[in-house]
Amino acid sequence: MKTTSTSAFACLFALALAVPVAAQESVRFSDLAGWWSADPVHGGESAHIAMHLVEKDGKPQAYLSIPAVGAYDFGLGEVTITGNSLDTKGMSFPLKWNPATRTLSGALPADAVPIYAIPIEFRRDAPFVKAPAREWKAPRPKVVWSLDTGGSPVWAGIERDEKSGTLFVGNENGVVHAISGDGKLRWKFETGKPIRAQPTLIGKHVYVHSDSGYLYKLDAGSGKQVWRSRVDNGSVPRIPTNDEKTRWDRYGSSVVADARRLYLASRDKNVYALDIQSGREIWRVAAGDIMTATPALHGDLLIFAAFDGKVQAVSAKDGSPRWTYDAKLGIAGDVVVAGNRVLVGSRTYDLIALDVATGKELWKSYYWFSWIESPPVVRDGVIYTGSSDATKVYAINLADGSFRWKTDVPGWPWQRTAVSDDLVIAGTSGVGTFPSARAGSLVALDRASGAIRWLYLDPPSEQIVAAKKGWGFGASPVIADGVVYAADLNGKVYAFKAAVETPTAACGTPEHRQFDFWVGDWQVYRPDGTFAGRNRVTQEYGGCVIHEHYDTHRGYSGESLNSYDATRKVWHQTWTDDSGLLLTIEGKWDGKSMILEGPGQRITWTPNADGSVRQLWESADAKGTWTVAFDGKYIKAQ
Repeated sequence: MKTTSTSAFACLFALALAVPVAAQESVRFSDLAGWWSADPVHGGESAHIAMHLVEKDGKPQAYLSIPAVGAYDFGLGEVTITGNSLDTKGMSFPLKWNPATRTLSGALPADAVPIYAIPIEFRRDAPFVKAPAREWKAPRPKVVWSLDTGGSPVWAGIERDEKSGTLFVGNENGVVHAISGDGKLRWKFETGKPIRAQPTLIGKHVYVHSDSGYLYKLDAGSGKQVWRSRVDNGSVPRIPTNDEKTRWDRYGSSVVADARRLYLASRDKNVYALDIQSGREIWRVAAGDIMTATPALHGDLLIFAAFDGKVQAVSAKDGSPRWTYDAKLGIAGDVVVAGNRVLVGSRTYDLIALDVATGKELWKSYYWFSWIESPPVVRDGVIYTGSSDATKVYAINLADGSFRWKTDVPGWPWQRTAVSDDLVIAGTSGVGTFPSARAGSLVALDRASGAIRWLYLDPPSEQIVAAKKGWGFGASPVIADGVVYAADLNGKVYAFKAAVETPTAACGTPEHRQFDFWVGDWQVYRPDGTFAGRNRVTQEYGGCVIHEHYDTHRGYSGESLNSYDATRKVWHQTWTDDSGLLLTIEGKWDGKSMILEGPGQRITWTPNADGSVRQLWESADAKGTWTVAFDGKYIKAQ
């Protein structure tokens, strides 16, 4: 990023922000009108928030903007003031004016941030400027084949037989499809009601949980029914997501099994243990709310979670209780056990790790403003999950819950990711026209860095938009043998090549990758901890160009193009911004830092061990004396 160095401008800007408020017992709205910003911190993670206090239609109003979730000018309602305290009538947001520090402080509203009273302190700021809609540019994967399952949305994840390559896919029409590895339909089985749970292959049989209220045991080769067993004794119907009373219970529990029993959680608030041979019920245990999360087995424990936030461990043999943990709010995604840890994503915005033997909380990782619906996938000590309104995919260390990387994706990544040696595959769902804040897609990320490797995104039809239907990929994908299998909300199943051809092989050398540590979506902070701006750095043109997009959200923005000149063996940057500044600098990677210089200018980028990046910009005067123009720390954006 860059910054202006004109002292006169800095003085004028400071004076503009320091509007005096007369000493008085009760602050007036006119004293507070204007723009404010804050960067609250919770769990070691921060989020930028802008607030606009303005008179509209003769009434004092408050509006919030939260860039992290694409929420802009959200109306809080009419502002009321008593003494030095203000509140809003729509979504209550009590704040207190401190004339000494000239700040508005309080706690984030419970409607926006459940459970936690997260402190926030607003300071005067320049008007917030909404960043332009992101253009999603990435190579497009090759479609090997596709098969239409009848135009009915597929929400349930795909199951794959590793031996035969057969895929098992259930759709909203309640039909299970067995599809060969080369895209041919082998058989179909109708359950009569929507299938929201991923089919489960165990031995020579596939088990399908349907909204018909039954669990079906089918012969995997022929689709012939072996038995069915009732696993729902009176659950309430799912409420569509466009209804304000919806519970957002999009998915359903699959089965897990040991040698003798099948286990399944139901929306009728019961966990069932069934005989694997006959389907006979052995026991059931009541939970406090509906359940859509697939339980997890660990030794003699069965661990399940419900929409009331309770995580419970019971004896797999007879259902007797062992321990309970209260996450406070609903858990919709599957329970996962990795080593000695139980992993669950909660609607408190927490990914939670528990001790599997005791249920004791080990750590939490906080996803700002986002439910965690996506079941965790663990590989080599790293957890990979999607999210919800954050529209990000995360990589997190299993040991302590610290973030490795976070990557923006086009839409809601609600389902489980698929993980290979080098890729993380995530499906996203969207709604409305394209481009929009939420787009349906299938995206492949670099497993080590989170960088987008390829993207499959087709805009929705006019009919889908008119019907206000979701679009994209809501089912969990599968990656195997160099092929990605995915199903979309139009009912089509795809096979994609996992690898994409590098369009420019000349940019595949190690030297071209020296600046890749700067690629990412970053929040930039000054040494005193104040927020400086947002910097989105992307890799484009087959890895030949690193494109910087910097925005302070305070009326200043700019961008740079960076590339490696293999002929001269130097890195080159050209920067321009909305102040008219044009800067060209060149240099090299010295083994620890990228150092680029031009007449009187030197910028150094240094990657840190914790994944952050330091950017130090120095300027020289006519006498050759160097001073610091900007010193910023880049932290991956939440």
